[in-house]
Amino acid sequence: MERLEFAMKAEDGRMRGSASLAVLTVALLGLGSYIYFFQPKGAPASGEARPKAFGIPKGEIDQLVIKSAGGEVSTITKADGRWQITAPVTAPADETLITRIVALINELEIARVVDENATDLRQYGLPPAQVEVTVKTSGTAGTQHLRLGAKGSIGDTVYAQLSSGPRVILVASDIADTVNKSTFDLRDKAALKFDRDKIDGLEIETAGHVIQLKRQDLEWEVLKPLHTHADPGVVSGLLTTLTSLQMTSIVASQESGSANYRLDNPVSTVSLVTGGSKETLQVGANADESHTYARNPSMTIVFTIPASVADALKNGPAHYRRKDVFEFQTIDATRLEVVRDGRASVYEKATAPGADGKWHELSPNTRLMEPTKMQNSLSKFSYLRALTFVPQPAGLVSGPGVISVIVKYDEGKKSESVRLAKLGSDPFAVRADWPDAATLDPNAYALLLASLDELQK
Repeated sequence: MERLEFAMKAEDGRMRGSASLAVLTVALLGLGSYIYFFQPKGAPASGEARPKAFGIPKGEIDQLVIKSAGGEVSTITKADGRWQITAPVTAPADETLITRIVALINELEIARVVDENATDLRQYGLPPAQVEVTVKTSGTAGTQHLRLGAKGSIGDTVYAQLSSGPRVILVASDIADTVNKSTFDLRDKAALKFDRDKIDGLEIETAGHVIQLKRQDLEWEVLKPLHTHADPGVVSGLLTTLTSLQMTSIVASQESGSANYRLDNPVSTVSLVTGGSKETLQVGANADESHTYARNPSMTIVFTIPASVADALKNGPAHYRRKDVFEFQTIDATRLEVVRDGRASVYEKATAPGADGKWHELSPNTRLMEPTKMQNSLSKFSYLRALTFVPQPAGLVSGPGVISVIVKYDEGKKSESVRLAKLGSDPFAVRADWPDAATLDPNAYALLLASLDELQK
């Protein structure tokens, strides 16, 4: 019995060994097949540098002729160090994109040779080539051609053929992805050309308003329709929008009839002023729900831009005004004067050399103020913002309920005066340098009054 069991175990072991050998054999055959089919003779050995497809120095490439998969042929020529589309239209090229294409051509490597003397090119998507690039140089390379076909069988590659011979090679697919561009894709699509750092003025015409803004050192001022401080965040946001504004499509030449796009009487016009020169964008009718017709008079085309940009240019003068009722920062305040219900209260921060930097009430009492109460009240003044601007109500000049506030700050070098009042259910504010008044948030105003109550206890 024991001998029978031993014999059976031995036989089982031999069977398992045979099965393992069979699995190993299949794996080796698979590996051999992979090497045979996917590691052809033309592939560089491991660690060996891949040969360059062209090896053309970037500085010697003077012209590119690109035929996209859609059949559109574009010629891009370098002149005076810059790239220009010269056919089928004349226009500045997208320097970033063309520089990328030139770099890819310069660096293009042959991943492997698929067929040294291909006779049936259809299996590789050649011909007709899906994308073609003609490279004209000023050096010994002369004119070279690159034809790109179907996606390669392995990795991120495509089949390709060079003008140097009939062989079919594999190259990295990013060259095909990058050069497969229409003429519009290849052109510089910036709607405006300006150096943001040199802009010293903005002029906007919209909905019957003429808005003029001027940069004064690091600040912006509204000059028209009234003279007041501009909101720096709003102005900066508009400049950012205009700096990055791109055409979304080209519709026609300007000679084709600007009235068709309402560009003879634009909905909005914005001009960026640099010294004595201007760069202007005119915005017309809606092209569809998402795009609006526009033109730059210095160009010969009508194009479309995002409708969101056109909507942003419809804002009135109040949009560009500074909304802060007070301009001081809490930390910079040195004196606060409040006249409320006939009571004048004066608070001052000790700032003399060797002083403790604490706030003191000077009138009507003389006492050291609690820091939290002082900071709370100052912050409520500092954060007060206008909701809208309206003609100044008569009740804000003087009388019951009017609060007069004077704040000195920046070591006492600057001062601002504001009157506050609640007329009916609406709180208002007016600065000494405003020709009108601001409506305020009722909740913010209520918190301000509560902080004053605590301060004056």
